[in-house]
Amino acid sequence: MLFLIAGLALVLFTGALLVWPLLRSGTEDNHDKPEVSQPGLAMVLLGLVAVSTIMIYVWIGTPQAIDRPLTPVDSLRTDLIALSRDLARNPDQPEAWFVLGMTYKEIRELSSAEHAFRRAIYIDDAYSAALTELAETLLLQAPDRRLPAEARGLLHEALNVDPGQQKALWLLGLSARQLGQTDEAVGYWTRLLGELERDSSVYALVLEQMQQLGIELPAELTATPSRPVPQPSEPRLNVELTLDDRWLSQLRGDESVFVIVQAAGDKAVPTPLAVQRLAVTQLPAMLSFGDEDAMLPGLSMADFDRWLVTARVSMSGEVIPQAGDLQGQSNVLEASDSAQTIALRIDQRLSNN
Repeated sequence: MLFLIAGLALVLFTGALLVWPLLRSGTEDNHDKPEVSQPGLAMVLLGLVAVSTIMIYVWIGTPQAIDRPLTPVDSLRTDLIALSRDLARNPDQPEAWFVLGMTYKEIRELSSAEHAFRRAIYIDDAYSAALTELAETLLLQAPDRRLPAEARGLLHEALNVDPGQQKALWLLGLSARQLGQTDEAVGYWTRLLGELERDSSVYALVLEQMQQLGIELPAELTATPSRPVPQPSEPRLNVELTLDDRWLSQLRGDESVFVIVQAAGDKAVPTPLAVQRLAVTQLPAMLSFGDEDAMLPGLSMADFDRWLVTARVSMSGEVIPQAGDLQGQSNVLEASDSAQTIALRIDQRLSNN
């Protein structure tokens, strides 16, 4: 409302500057007696200025942006400002720096996330979660999508503090695979399997990565128990996944398709809640996600009230998104209704931006 009042005042002021000379000339003696009086012309011009300004704003502007409702991004910015002010007053809070880093990482402000994680580690150099998240942040900033030497060092430090740090084991195994160090990759991922639930989709994903290396795995690793039947109260998400026909001629059919469920809204966290993997030849497909698909123990879909689903065809077979991959993403989903079914279509290509 204040914006509209100020805008109207500006229009009237501008119009006054325009018509004042005409009003003055209209009050002077004019023996020629023109057909249109100068004051009349002034008022017409003033009206035209006001009307045209309003019409241009309505046609080109965004009136709803004046009083638009607050969005999750606005809330996130407010939280960031509050947290930054708190840290300015009391900077010796490693947990607060870690939360700040995770928040920046969520909105892909990676340089700010890196700074926050480094501050957390400066205060507490045995903060294994901060060491791991800083390493992953450096990976996400790397132009070749390979783990930098500093990041590998950070992950080794994290494992020295917490030998069961799951993300550290995963990233070190991924880095070893990229470097062609097969035995080292299998070693890290074998340790990771020991930290995971046998019936989780992440366990199956790690096994598949190891099998792609041509490693014959022992039976005790590949024999997974059947999944328990979920209770009716367990939140579930059903996804009907399809691939846009225009991509079919560009694919072999054996490319990996990763389907990822993430938390959305104010409680969002960067770590995926659930992951499933299939091949392009299996599309279209109907997938079902529940707590048994939890990416990490203690982090399930039931802990969040909003979800976001992303499906990605990986052209390289790697889990990390790369330019050229094909992707589809849902709108933010409300988790209040159980057994939701959404239609998700892979219809865009990732670019370098």
